[in-house]
Amino acid sequence: MAKNKEIVELEVDGMDCNNCAMSISRFLERKGLDDVFVNFQTKEVRFRRNDEKLTVDQVKQGIQKLGYKIIEASTPEDWWTLERKLWISAAFTLPLLLHHLLMMAGSGLPFMNNNWVQFALCLPPFIIGFLHFGRSAVSSLRGGVPNMDVLIFIGSTAAFIYSVIGTLMHRHEYIFYETSATIITLVLVGNWLEKRAVKQTTTAIGELSKLQVEKARRVMPSGTIVS
Repeated sequence: MAKNKEIVELEVDGMDCNNCAMSISRFLERKGLDDVFVNFQTKEVRFRRNDEKLTVDQVKQGIQKLGYKIIEASTPEDWWTLERKLWISAAFTLPLLLHHLLMMAGSGLPFMNNNWVQFALCLPPFIIGFLHFGRSAVSSLRGGVPNMDVLIFIGSTAAFIYSVIGTLMHRHEYIFYETSATIITLVLVGNWLEKRAVKQTTTAIGELSKLQVEKARRVMPSGTIVS
């Protein structure tokens, strides 16, 4: 195949939904690339180069500017994984959520009546969500295809800012720290479950492909066996 018609396959991390895939797809199409295929579940990005002036490195840089990460063979494993984000966020969210549920039952955790304590507990999940969903949200807006991360970012940030204002004004009825933290943690749970399901499905398909018969024999009407 000619060099200027080569098919390029990339592994891209950071895609959480179909809109993420659409933003990358639109970017590639605007660059004049053909046969664009993007799958956010398998992190697969494939396209056909038809312009010698547009290099693969330029395409990679463009995808990275959208907020996504190109996974190379030499890329070291990221320590700051989705699982670590989830467990840290959940550890700080559970006390907030438990206090809120107990308050609805007429009780509550005494030490949580201090709004600054709630602020301190909400801050780690909020920072995690701000960085995790904020980058994707801004990138999707930049790419012209807003994704679900935009709504998650707006909802969690609005609840957090509203709560900070309520804390400064000493207005307990304006405190929604548990809402901000819970939104972030629950969506991280969903992302983690989805990632786990995709991994299991991919593994199962790989195991099935190993059972595929590479050679077969066909019996012709005359009785002749053809390999």
